[in-house]
Amino acid sequence: MDQYICYRKLNELLTTDQIAIHKSLVGNFATSMDMVGMSITLLRVDAELKELLDLPCDTPYYKA
Repeated sequence: MDQYICYRKLNELLTTDQIAIHKSLVGNFATSMDMVGMSITLLRVDAELKELLDLPCDTPYYKA
């Protein structure tokens, strides 16, 4: 739940600065026992990277 609260605030801040979000990934992708915290990563993407990000994939920790 904390991740979604942080994402909502980040989305609000970026929208205020007119920064568009192409794709957001919020959730548990790979976790470790007793691990706490989260991270935020922002990337500037061009048309080629957008296309690559939107391709389907199937890995042990992420499926799209």
